[in-house]
Amino acid sequence: MSELNNHDFKKEHKDSDELVFTISLNDDPNKNRKFETTYLWVLSRFDPLGNKNRIYTIIIPHFGIDSEFKNKGWYLAIYDNIKNIYTLPMLRIYNMTNNNVEVTINPIFIGIMKNFNYSTAVMIRVNDEILDKPPDYLVDSSPNDNAFWENWFL
Repeated sequence: MSELNNHDFKKEHKDSDELVFTISLNDDPNKNRKFETTYLWVLSRFDPLGNKNRIYTIIIPHFGIDSEFKNKGWYLAIYDNIKNIYTLPMLRIYNMTNNNVEVTINPIFIGIMKNFNYSTAVMIRVNDEILDKPPDYLVDSSPNDNAFWENWFL
């Protein structure tokens, strides 16, 4: 089972337009063959000009190739939690490294926020029949606040 190496989480600017989100792991995330493992970043920022909160969730699910899930492999989606819409619907990722979960995104999908607070977590779903529910297991989170994630799905 992969676990977050909390000290290795990073958000960096790849160039002036793209953001790279990386979680360094203690194991190869591609080894999962039977379950859905989802890596999440919740990004938040108060916009003083618009006097409103902005919250986006970067969702990176991996569906094991031997699972019963309809999808197989790695995907990326970005959700605007305030407007309740996907700014980037689920799209297939074809290459994932052996010791990181890493995605590069255009800031337009997160409302061009370049400074924000974040929480991140790894979750596992084993049941492919009931997808409209919280994951079965919260594996790890950073900051290490499982209460945030437990309340996230209420």
